Amino acid sequence: VFVTEPGELVLSTDPQQTSDPTCAGATDGFLVVTVAGGNTGQFDFEWSDDMGVIGNTPYELDSPPAAFYSVVVTDAQGCTSSLVDMVLMDPPSLTGSYEDPAALLCNGDVSILRIDTIVGGAGGPYQFSLDYGALLDIDFPVSLSGGEHYITYYDVKGCFYTDTIQVTEPAPIAVSFNPALVEIELGDTTYQLKPLIT
Repeated sequence: VFVTEPGELVLSTDPQQTSDPTCAGATDGFLVVTVAGGNTGQFDFEWSDDMGVIGNTPYELDSPPAAFYSVVVTDAQGCTSSLVDMVLMDPPSLTGSYEDPAALLCNGDVSILRIDTIVGGAGGPYQFSLDYGALLDIDFPVSLSGGEHYITYYDVKGCFYTDTIQVTEPAPIAVSFNPALVEIELGDTTYQLKPLIT
C-alpha cells in the first residue's frame, strides 16, 4: 500500500520584492513571501507583528513600517507553516548641523546661515531649505533675519528633518516726545524739544 504525502509547506522571503521603508518612520515598506509545497489549492495567510495579527493579504504585506513580522500560511487541507522574525528596518535618522550665525548688532540687521553637515537618511546629495522655501545646495549661504526660523534637511530620496534656530535681535530704538504735540509761537527760538529714547 502506497500512502501519498504532500510536499512540505515551505515559506521564504522574496528578497527581490521586499523593501525597507524609504524614510525613518515611514509606512511604505513592502514584505513579500513565496510558498512552495503543501496541498494544491488556495493558501490562507495571517500576518502578525509584535502587537498581534495585522492582516491576511496573500503573499504580500503592503506599506508596513519598520518592525519584526511573522506570517502563518495554511494550505487547502489545513496544513500550516510559519515564517518568523522577518524584519524591515528604517534608514538612519536624518540630522544636520549649522554654523552659529553672527550676532545681530542692530534691529533689522541680517546674519548669514551656513550649513555645516547633513548626515543619515538615504544618503546624498543632501539639500536644505529655510522656512519651507526653495531647496538649496548644502554650501549655499542664506541671509537670516532676527526671530525663529525653520531649517529642513533633505536626503536624496526626499526624506526630511526640520530643526529650529532662534536668532536674537536687539529691540528697535524708539524716539518719542512728551508731550507728543507742542505748540510754538511764531518766532520763538528758545523752546527745546526733549526726545525720550527707549
